[in-house]
Amino acid sequence: MFLRGFKVGGTSVEAALLSVCGPDDIVDPQEPHLSPREARVLYPDDWVALRTLAIVRNPWDFSVAAAHHRYRLENPGQYKPEQAQDWMRQNFVRCMEEKLACTASSAEFTRRESMTPTERHAYWVFGASFATGDWFWLDEHGKPIEFDTVLRFESLEQDFLTLGLGPTLPKLNHFGYQSDPQSYRQYHTTRTRQIVEELHPYEILQFGYEF
Repeated sequence: MFLRGFKVGGTSVEAALLSVCGPDDIVDPQEPHLSPREARVLYPDDWVALRTLAIVRNPWDFSVAAAHHRYRLENPGQYKPEQAQDWMRQNFVRCMEEKLACTASSAEFTRRESMTPTERHAYWVFGASFATGDWFWLDEHGKPIEFDTVLRFESLEQDFLTLGLGPTLPKLNHFGYQSDPQSYRQYHTTRTRQIVEELHPYEILQFGYEF
């Protein structure tokens, strides 16, 4: 069972998995970002019986990719790298402050195990900017959700090959943002680094990430 988070190469992994799915496999294209909490509620038997798979990403890098996703939402049309870089330099701090404020004001939302249809649509559209981070990895009681396999975005292609499923990963849906330490570090300030630490303490500690 693949639990697809935001901005972690999920589109590529999903495409590769779909290429090896058979007639007895369950594919739910209507819920591409079904949260682990909801998957456990909707498919309790499958959650126990099947191998669960998720992807983690350095949260400082992820935060930049999420803001870049926000740029694409606010500036639809042909992608212009220079315009995107200017927008990111001017708006990244704003995006991070808004994410922090949103998280602080949505404690009741994050304690629930499922969402209303309206919330699900907002999560699907804006999830990369808001409903992300430790929320993906923790249940409604704040306890870690156990996954059988967690791939790392930083070594995703090699990690995926170790699963032994056969296909290589296509490079899909990266929105023009290329991930490497220099590309994400240039946007961070002391303040945004602290915001990431506040929003992603479990990811940072559990997976050993550093700035």
